[in-house]
Amino acid sequence: MMKPIKLELKNFGPFINETVHFDELKEEQLFLISGRTGSGKTILFDAMTYALYGEASTKDRDKNALRSQFADDKDIASVTFTFKINDAIYVAERQLPYRKPGNKTMTDTKFQLHDITANKKLLAAKPAEGRQAVHDIMKVDVNQFRQILILPQGEFKRFLLSSSKEKQPVLRTLFGTVRFKLLEDQLTAETKALEARVHSLEERLYILLEQIKSETKSEGTVRQQFLSYQEEVQRQQQALEAVQADWKEKSELLSAERRTLEEAAQVNDWLQQLKATEEQQRDLIAKQGYIQEVRDKVSQLKVLDYLKEKKEALAKLQDRRAAWDAKQKALTADKISEENLLASLKESQAQLEQDKSSADEKRRFRDHHRHYIVEEEWQELESRIALIDEEIQAHRQKLENIRPVDTGALLNELTTVMEEREALSQQIQDKQLMISQLEREKSDYDKQNEQAMAKETYEKELNELNLIQTEPLIAAIAQMREHLHSGEECPVCLQQVSEVPPLPDPEALAAYRKIEHRKIRLESLIEPLQAYSFHETAELTARIESLQTELSALTLAKDQCDMRYQASAARYQEDLKNEQTYQSHLQRDEKLQHELLTQTQLYDQFRSRTGSLNYRQFEETWHRYDQAIQDYETTEAELNSQVHDKEHDIARLENEVSHLTALLADSETEYEALTLKLKSDLEKNKLTEEALALNVDMSLLDTLQAEIEEYQSAVQAVQFKLDELNGQIAGRTFTDIRPMEEAVRNLEDTVTMLQAEKHTRLIRVKDNEKLLQQIEAGLKEYEAKVLKQQDTLELSRLLSGKNPHNLTLENYVLTYYLEQTLLLANVRLNDMTHHRYQFRRKKEKSLGYSGLDIEIFDRYSNQVRDITTLSGGETFLASLALALGLSDYVTQLSGGISLESVFIDEGFGTLDNETLETAIESLIELERSGKMVGLISHVEMLKSRIPAILHVESSGYISTTRFAVK
Repeated sequence: MMKPIKLELKNFGPFINETVHFDELKEEQLFLISGRTGSGKTILFDAMTYALYGEASTKDRDKNALRSQFADDKDIASVTFTFKINDAIYVAERQLPYRKPGNKTMTDTKFQLHDITANKKLLAAKPAEGRQAVHDIMKVDVNQFRQILILPQGEFKRFLLSSSKEKQPVLRTLFGTVRFKLLEDQLTAETKALEARVHSLEERLYILLEQIKSETKSEGTVRQQFLSYQEEVQRQQQALEAVQADWKEKSELLSAERRTLEEAAQVNDWLQQLKATEEQQRDLIAKQGYIQEVRDKVSQLKVLDYLKEKKEALAKLQDRRAAWDAKQKALTADKISEENLLASLKESQAQLEQDKSSADEKRRFRDHHRHYIVEEEWQELESRIALIDEEIQAHRQKLENIRPVDTGALLNELTTVMEEREALSQQIQDKQLMISQLEREKSDYDKQNEQAMAKETYEKELNELNLIQTEPLIAAIAQMREHLHSGEECPVCLQQVSEVPPLPDPEALAAYRKIEHRKIRLESLIEPLQAYSFHETAELTARIESLQTELSALTLAKDQCDMRYQASAARYQEDLKNEQTYQSHLQRDEKLQHELLTQTQLYDQFRSRTGSLNYRQFEETWHRYDQAIQDYETTEAELNSQVHDKEHDIARLENEVSHLTALLADSETEYEALTLKLKSDLEKNKLTEEALALNVDMSLLDTLQAEIEEYQSAVQAVQFKLDELNGQIAGRTFTDIRPMEEAVRNLEDTVTMLQAEKHTRLIRVKDNEKLLQQIEAGLKEYEAKVLKQQDTLELSRLLSGKNPHNLTLENYVLTYYLEQTLLLANVRLNDMTHHRYQFRRKKEKSLGYSGLDIEIFDRYSNQVRDITTLSGGETFLASLALALGLSDYVTQLSGGISLESVFIDEGFGTLDNETLETAIESLIELERSGKMVGLISHVEMLKSRIPAILHVESSGYISTTRFAVK
């Protein structure tokens, strides 16, 4: 379930600011918590319980008294608990509420729960949220936590002695059997729901049956009507099939007639198209001469356009050559100018080089001493030395006015008062425990008296009802009458019933049933109350009042002791504060002297290295050198950049001049070739250059070409159309189609009428078939639910405890888990008691909750004993064995709660040495299984046998802890 990692306490009990690191145990998982009485050992268990649940480790400890009495009003009291469950790590932090002086209400409790396994994730930020979040993680509430993980002093045997009813919630949480209880409740609810669903299904089926389309209506049960309508739908399907066959025959005949008509109409249309296309072909043949003239004119226009483009290209090339020549001359002049500027810049570079050695010397000084400028501590060194000297003088003046004090006498006084207070607190706690036990005993007696009184009342009413005279067979007669029908066999005598007798008097029948129902109710109320009887409580009341008087006297004495203790503690705290102040001033004076010496040495080192009398002189020299270096570097960089730019510009100009020279040479050859080509083309086409200068409308060329293309497309289209029509007609002639159209119209009317009839019958059949499918599915569900209703009712009765063993399903499962737990617990109990005692589960049937009671088998007497007959030491061993057995079994279960720790407060003092040795061996074996085991005890033998000890040490009013591992 849980392994602690760290426990942090602030103003919690006797711990002011304490942290317990459980990882200091390392490999040792069995450890003893040791310390004198009142030192705060049990407070550690309180802290873990309070961090998780906001409660102390026992019911009788006041959680509001856990805040340290020595905490100031402004101090926060809190506990922070870091723990591990499986592979997850959590941190629970809770602040304790308290009442400030002058206030009537308590401060608010604060709580936070984090998951820190990977990243810190907040699970709960308020106490209300924390309760559910802690339960989700721990899987147990605070009472179950006390019974199976923290075994507090005086309470660890409660689980052993608890009744079946008290054990059930603990075992339910540990073994996750709540699902069986939910199953019992679910079956009860399902039985009622099934009855409602069966009735609802029956009504729905009758509604669907009424929607069947039929000329006749069926009667009888749902199943009878369903079968009758099935036969009717089959007849409707047969009629539909006949209409479909007739419609199919007429539709096929109509399709054949339509095809014949369409073929004749198509041939007539082709013949008309052929005649029109032949007329178009004759017109195109007549236009052939005109189209040839257009072709000649297009050729002439194309040659003229080509030669004009050649002449224009020659003129453009001449213009480009002139531009390139002008640009070449301008670039040559720019290059000469840039070369003169470059020579001037190089002379300036030579002059700057002569100042380089002086600049390098200043740079070395600047860079070597830069840290004195960058680091602020050197700038403030002189003023810091002066301030430290002034503070030294002030502290020495304060030390002369303070003297150390001796706190030994007050500490002895505090210790004496504390011991008296602890003794009174123990007595008060004992009285409170006795009062609580007596009050619980009286409360139990009062509850039993109430149950006994209720039982007596129920029995009296039942006896009165039994005296009422009623006809015993009246209900049987009524039930038999409901199953008799005229003309059917009697279920008793198997004779045919000719006449059904009348029902008994309804009023007498109702009165009889009402009395019988009330008797059954009273018997069910009396049955669980059989074990209750009356108990006298006057003596218990007197003992409680006497103990309360004694408790008041002890409380008054403790209050007086607290007042004396608080006065002494205040004086002691004041003396401690004076001593702490004196020591603090001494330490501060030594620290200042050391700091003054260190700062002075640093200042001397600074002046020696820089050669300056003070920091101001050094700072002025450094900045002057830094500025001179920056000016030199700026000038040098600018000259270098300018020289580089001029060299780049000169190279660029040289490249451009070379490129233009090459272009002029290449263009000369191209110009001559173009001139010769133009002259040759003019001579070839018998044209002059003057003809090229004339303006010709070239848009006419596109118009003429479009006209030629249009004519050619028309010729091709007409020829293609003629070939296609001649192939389709294939020698067929014109046909008169009017008689064929009349025959098709008559067939279409017949098919349309059959189609409508077919559609109407088809819709009726499909609707009816769909309804029958729904009815059939619903009928199966209805009949299955009727059967299930009977099975569920019987199963619900068995699982709810109405069986020969009076065991519910959940208690039956829990008895298995308990028996497995007792098997493991018996292994340890046998060793601890030298094979004398053995746990057994009571198997006798009892009223109410049963099956989870435990008894002890004593091999010495060969008899079963009640748990309460064991001695104090034997009870401790039995409780310990049961707790460890429970831990073992829960850990074995897959998916169960992992019980990884157990903490035991006292109880070992009741054991003799031999039995104690056996108990220690059992705990060591438990440690080997990987569980952490923590013990609180004053028994000396445990200190020598357990290698890991958590010492709780007290100075009288404040406690501290430390781990010691051998």
